[in-house]
Order: sequence, then structure tokens, then C-alpha cells
Amino acid sequence: MPSSLLGRPTPAYLAVKAIAGDSRYLWVYDQVCTLDRVLAEGKCAAEDGNVPRAGA
Repeated sequence: MPSSLLGRPTPAYLAVKAIAGDSRYLWVYDQVCTLDRVLAEGKCAAEDGNVPRAGA
């Protein structure tokens, strides 16, 4: 496996787990995962079942 992909470091999983014949598709996260493409969103509840209004 090359030490870089498109000038970026090779993800650790690929460097260790990829074998001959594997196919991989990689995207640039901040170009693909934008707020205008969100399909669903939500918040995790606290132990008491309440959902915080602000961040954790």
C-alpha cells in the first residue's frame, strides 16, 4: 500500500488491513459531508433521559 493517497497520509486501517485485490473508494470528508447534505440529525440523551439543549 502506498504511504500516501493523493498527497494525504494513508489511513492506518488501509495500511494494515488492505490486501491484493481489495477495492477502496475514498472521498474528501469536508467536500462531501456538508450541512446541506445532511439526511438526519439528532442528539443523544443523558443518563436521566433528558436531552441537553446545548452541547455536551
